[in-house]
Amino acid sequence: MSSDDFNYDVERFAWVGIGKYYTEPSFEHKKGSVFSLEISVSKPFELVDKELIPSLLRHWTYGEDRGIKPFKLIEYQMTESIINAKFETIRKSKKHDEIKLFLIDIVSVLKATEYDIDALQVVHATT
Repeated sequence: MSSDDFNYDVERFAWVGIGKYYTEPSFEHKKGSVFSLEISVSKPFELVDKELIPSLLRHWTYGEDRGIKPFKLIEYQMTESIINAKFETIRKSKKHDEIKLFLIDIVSVLKATEYDIDALQVVHATT
């Protein structure tokens, strides 16, 4: 199992603009927490993105060797321009905000594929 004892330079990803959408969870985020993510984008998803995004949601990892998988995808739904996903936290770092790291990667992918973020929300959910 990979260690989360490394420095992650979040400021290096300031270009993503994640601070505009997310600061920190509004709920106690710990192992076993369930949360929902909703992202609304400026244009309809193309077919390739409808295939790529669920894979990213399901298999996202982080860490120096990308060996840390903090979330389990419980369910997701994509509409024409909205992603809704529910996750359970299966591993919680004491050092890093994994939700923020996750969102940096998701927003980076969306921006690289020319989607503007209209809204992003992370809320506590129940199973």
